[in-house]
Amino acid sequence: MRNDKKIHSIRYVWFVILYTIAFLLCIAVIFSPFFVEKRSLVWRMDGWTQHLKALIYYSDWLQEIVRTIFREGKLILPQWSERIGYGSDIIATLHYYVIGDPLTLFSVFVPNRYMVGFYDFMVIIRIYLIGISFSIYCFYMGQKEVFSVWMGSLIYSFCGYALIYGLHHPFFMNPMIYLPLILTGVEKIIKAKRPFLFMFMIFISVVSNFYFFYMLAILTALYTFFRIWGENQFRAVKTKVLFLFQMMLYGLVGVLSGACILFPVLSLFFEGNRMKAGYHFSLWYGSSFYHNFLRSFVSLTSAGNQTMFGYALVTLPAIALIFCQRRKYTVLKAGWILLTVCLLIPKVGEVMNGFSYPSNRWCFGYSMLVSYMVVVAGSICFKRKTGWQMICAAGVIVNLCYNGLACYSSYGNHVSQQYKTLEEAHNIRQASADHLIEKYLQEENEEDFFRYSGRFSVLDRNSSLLSGLASTTYYWSMADGKIDDYFQQMETRISSDYNYRELDGRYALNELANVRYFITPSGASEKSGVPYGYRKIIQNNKEQKMNTKYSIYKNMDPLPLGYTYDGWISKEKYQCMNGIEKQNALLQGVVPDREEKLDSQFEEAVIEQDSKKIPYQLNCGNGVRKSGNHFIVTRKKAEVILTFEGTKMAETYLYLKGFHYKKKNEAERQIPSTKNEIVLKMTAKTKDGTEIKKKLPYKAKNNIRYNNRHDFLVNFGYGDEEKISIMIRFPKEGEYVMEGLEVICQPVDHFHEYVASRKEDVLENVVWSPNIINGNISLKKKKILCFSIPYSKGWEIYVDGKKKELLKVNTMFMAVPLEKGQHQITLQYHTPGSRTGSMISLMGLSLMIWLSRKKRAQFQT
Repeated sequence: MRNDKKIHSIRYVWFVILYTIAFLLCIAVIFSPFFVEKRSLVWRMDGWTQHLKALIYYSDWLQEIVRTIFREGKLILPQWSERIGYGSDIIATLHYYVIGDPLTLFSVFVPNRYMVGFYDFMVIIRIYLIGISFSIYCFYMGQKEVFSVWMGSLIYSFCGYALIYGLHHPFFMNPMIYLPLILTGVEKIIKAKRPFLFMFMIFISVVSNFYFFYMLAILTALYTFFRIWGENQFRAVKTKVLFLFQMMLYGLVGVLSGACILFPVLSLFFEGNRMKAGYHFSLWYGSSFYHNFLRSFVSLTSAGNQTMFGYALVTLPAIALIFCQRRKYTVLKAGWILLTVCLLIPKVGEVMNGFSYPSNRWCFGYSMLVSYMVVVAGSICFKRKTGWQMICAAGVIVNLCYNGLACYSSYGNHVSQQYKTLEEAHNIRQASADHLIEKYLQEENEEDFFRYSGRFSVLDRNSSLLSGLASTTYYWSMADGKIDDYFQQMETRISSDYNYRELDGRYALNELANVRYFITPSGASEKSGVPYGYRKIIQNNKEQKMNTKYSIYKNMDPLPLGYTYDGWISKEKYQCMNGIEKQNALLQGVVPDREEKLDSQFEEAVIEQDSKKIPYQLNCGNGVRKSGNHFIVTRKKAEVILTFEGTKMAETYLYLKGFHYKKKNEAERQIPSTKNEIVLKMTAKTKDGTEIKKKLPYKAKNNIRYNNRHDFLVNFGYGDEEKISIMIRFPKEGEYVMEGLEVICQPVDHFHEYVASRKEDVLENVVWSPNIINGNISLKKKKILCFSIPYSKGWEIYVDGKKKELLKVNTMFMAVPLEKGQHQITLQYHTPGSRTGSMISLMGLSLMIWLSRKKRAQFQT
C-alpha cells in the first residue's frame, strides 16, 4: 500500500512538472499579442466597467475592515454604499463579481497601484488551477497515463470558454476549477470515503457565485445519477435511493454553510426584474448555430448563445475512439450524447440560465467531459508507447497555441484590441466627470451629500465606486427592481433594469434624486442637454489626458438627502398619470406604498398639473407610410417630422405610448439575442435654429434584455426659445406601432415653489458612518420625512432613540411620519438575510465537521 502511494505521489509530481512547463509555454505564446502590444487582460467592456473596479473597491473594503479591527478592536462590515448607483447593498451587489471568491481575498495585500497586475496574474492563476483541479479528478478516477492526463488538462485549461469568456469575466473560470473537485467528492462518497471534500466544495461554490452554483448543482446531479446507474454496487433500487438521499443531505449541508452570503444575494435577486420578462423563442436555434457548432469545436469561434468550445483537433478522434469500444464506457458515451443534445436545444439553455433567455454558459461542464474523454482515449492508445505520447502531446500544445494566436494576434482576428492597454487600465480612477467634480470640491470644500449626473457620453459607468462620489449611474448584474419600477413609471428612456446612467435632463427627476452637479461636453449645443435650474460654474479647458472639453453645471436649488411633505397622494390617482404628471406630483405630495399608514395622520395633497399637449402636423418622408397607429417603413433611415408651435420657458417632451416594433417578415417566435434592438434617432429644432439630438433604444420582445417597456418620454430639454419641430428617424425597415404620439410642454413656472415647500423643513447636520446615517430635524408641524435613498428591508429608523416603521414611498424611496418638534434621526442598515444566514451558516459548518468525522459504511449490492 505504501509503495502504491509513493508511486502515485511520484507520478503526480511528474505530472505537475510537465503540466507547469507546458502551461507556461502556452501562456507565453497565446498571450504574446498582449505582451507585445503592452495590453492588460482587462476587457474594455465588463472587465473595465465592472470587474476591475469591483476588485479595487473590494480590496479597499477588506483593508478598511482590517484597519478597524486593529484601530478600534471591532469587526465592522460596511454593508451599504451610496457609491453603487443610487445606493445599494455591498455584499449582495458585488458578490457576483468578487465577494466570496477565495482568490480575490488576496487583494487585501495588494496596493491599488499594483491592482491591474494582480488582476492579470489572477487570470493566469485561474487558468493554471483549472488544469490542476482536472488532473486531481483524473488521477482519483484511476487514470495512470501521465501524458494522457496532461493533454486533457491542457485542453480543459485552454478551451475556448476559458480563453474567451474567462478573460471577459474572470469569475467565469471559477466553476471550471470547482466542478472537477466536486465530482471528486462524489467519487469519494461512492467509495465510502469521508464526504468533507464534496460538502466543502459545495460551500465554496455557494459563497463564490450563486449563479454558477445553480449550474454546478444540476451538472453534479446528472453526474451522480449516471454514476450510480453504471456502478455495480448500486444495482438495487433501494440502494440507489438511499445513496441519492445521502448525497442530497451532504449537498444541503454545503448549501447551508454558505447561507451567510446566499441569503442576502437571493434577497436582492428576487427583488430584481430580470426574471420577469417574457421572452419569445423557438424550439430550435437558428441555422447558423448548427452550422458553426462543429466548427467551434476546434476554433475559438462561438456557435452562438454563449456556446464556446475551442478544443484541440485530437478531441474528435478521441470521442470517435471511445464510441468504437463496444460494451465499454457506456456511462461516458451516454453522458456525451445527453449533453450534446442539451446544447442543441434552446429550452435547456433557458433552464440552465435560471429560466431566463437561452444561454449555454454551462458548456464548461461539457468541456470537462470532452477533456476527460481525451484522457480515456489516451489511456487506450498510448499505454507503453512513449514516442506516440510525446508526438501527440506536442501536437496538442501547437494546436492550442495556434487557436489562441488565431484569435488574439494581429495576423488573426486581433481580439486583443478588445482589451485595455496597461496605461489605460492604470488610469481607471481618471473618469472625466468624477475627476472634474473632485477638483471643484477641493476648492469649494462642500461636505453635504449629493449626487451628480450628466450627458450619457460623459458618465463612466460605475466610476463613483472608486471616486467616493454618488452618481446616477449603475451597471451591475444584480439590481434592485424598485428602481427599475420607478423608471418605468416615469417612462424614461432607460431600457435595461441593471444598466442606467442619466435622467434625461428632467428637472423633477434630478431634484428627487438629489442631483447637484451636471457634466456636459463643452460646445455650442451644451446647454440643450442641461436641466432647468442649473448654472455653469466651471469650464474645463486644460485637463490632461482628455480629448474633450467639459463644463460643470450646478443645481442652484437642490433638494437635500432628507426633505418633507405635508400630504399624500393615493396610488390609484398616481397610477392614472403619465410620466410627466407623476414627476410633477412627487414634487407636491408623497405616494405611500400603503396608504393606511398616512391617511389617518395627514391630508391628501391637492396636485396641480400644468403640462400641455401641443397639436402638431405630421409629415412622412420617402419610405414611410402611416396607417392608423402603424408606421410602415420600407427604407432604412426613413424619417417623419412633427411640426408644431411649442412653448417658451418649458421642457418639451415627445411621448411615445404603446410603442412596438416588428421586423419585416419576422417570425413570431425567435431566439432571444442582443441584436434584436432598434435605436430611434430624434432631432428637435428650436425657433432660433438650435438642434437637440436624442436617441431612444428599444429592445424587442426577443431581445435577451427585454423588460416589457413600451411607453417612453423623450425630453428635448428646457429652453428660452420654443421648439418648432421634432424629426424621428427609423433605423430599419419594418412595422413601427405607436398607440399614442404626443408633443407635451411642461412649464417651469411652479418648480421652485414646489421645491421650496419640500425644503421648508429638512434633515440637517447629516453624518455618515459605516451602516449608519445620523441627523436632526426641527418641525413646526407634523410632516413626512422622505429620504432620497432607495427603500430596503435592511434599513431601520430610530426617532429620538425609539424604533419606528420605515415606509416605502414614491416607488423606490423611503420615509417616516414625524410629529411636531425637534427630532434626532438615526438610520441603521443590515444586509437583509445576513443575520439569519450567518446563524444557518454556523449550523451548516458544524454539521459539515461532524459528518466529515463520521465514518461511512460501504453500500452493499
